[in-house]
Amino acid sequence: MDAGLAALLGTAIGGALGAGGVLGAAWLTGRLQMSAQHTQWRLEGRRQVYGVFLSAAVAYLEGAATASAAVSMQTARTTDERAKELLDALHRSLPAVAIEGPEAVASAAKRLTRAADDIDAAVGLYLLSAAHGTSSGNRVVEATELLGGTKKHIDHFTLCAREALDTPSLVYKKARA
Repeated sequence: MDAGLAALLGTAIGGALGAGGVLGAAWLTGRLQMSAQHTQWRLEGRRQVYGVFLSAAVAYLEGAATASAAVSMQTARTTDERAKELLDALHRSLPAVAIEGPEAVASAAKRLTRAADDIDAAVGLYLLSAAHGTSSGNRVVEATELLGGTKKHIDHFTLCAREALDTPSLVYKKARA
C-alpha cells in the first residue's frame, strides 16, 4: 500500500471515529438535558401542589381556631360553616399530593388531613352539645389541644415537602409494593 492511500484511509477512519464520538456526545448531552428538564418540571409541579395543600391546611387551621374561640353560638355556627368549606378545600387538594408523592409527603398529608377531621368533629360536637344546653368546656379544651397537634402535623408536612423538593433523586423514587 502506498503512503498516500494509507494516509487517506487513516484520515477516513479517524474522521469516522471522530464523527461518531461527536454524535455520541451530542446524544448523551441531549439525554442528560432532557432528564434535567423533566426533573425540573416534576419539582415545579410538586412545589405547586404542596403549596396549595399547605395553604389549605393553614387556612383551615385558622378557620377552626376562630370557630372554636367564638363566643356566641351564631358566630360559632357561621365560622364553623366557613371552616368546613376550608376543610373541603383541604380534602380536595389531598389527591394531588398523593399522586405527586413521594410516600413520606403523601403520608404526612394524610395524617394532617386526619388531624383536621378530628378538629372538625370536636368543634361539631361542641356546637351540638351547646345547642342542646349541655355544652362543656372540655370540648373547647379538646379542640384547642387538637389545634396544637395539627400545627405539629403542618410542621412535619412542611419538613417532608422541603426534603422532597431539595432531593431531586426523590422525584423518581418508587413506592414499595
